[in-house]
Amino acid sequence: MNSKSKTVDEYASSISDERRAVFDYIREVLLDMGFEEQIKWRMPVYSIHGRNSIWLGAFKLGMSLSFFEGNR
Repeated sequence: MNSKSKTVDEYASSISDERRAVFDYIREVLLDMGFEEQIKWRMPVYSIHGRNSIWLGAFKLGMSLSFFEGNR
């Protein structure tokens, strides 16, 4: 992955085709739910009501969808 991505679109363009469809689908669902996206810690982070809630990462051999603890 490109660790210098400044936007989620740049990050997404660096994902392999094998994972890109899944990444795009999850991203679309999160945005449709009202989350705001930004790059933090070199990964797409999704927040709601000003609080970090989820980060979505794609790696060479897989993907990760992680939830921040204690967000209401």
